[in-house]
Amino acid sequence: MLIESKDNSENLLENGDNVQPIKDLKIKGMPKRLKRDNIIKNIGSINNSYEISSY
Repeated sequence: MLIESKDNSENLLENGDNVQPIKDLKIKGMPKRLKRDNIIKNIGSINNSYEISSY
């Protein structure tokens, strides 16, 4: 089952896109929260649509 990842404006996220969180995110395994308004560059999906990484 393919799940589409979308941003706040309902645009599809694709490999290589840059994203900017609209709120602080607590990420499992990280000691600090990912602060809002930080730009995450060059995202990509890993193995399935549930996991997204930044290279």
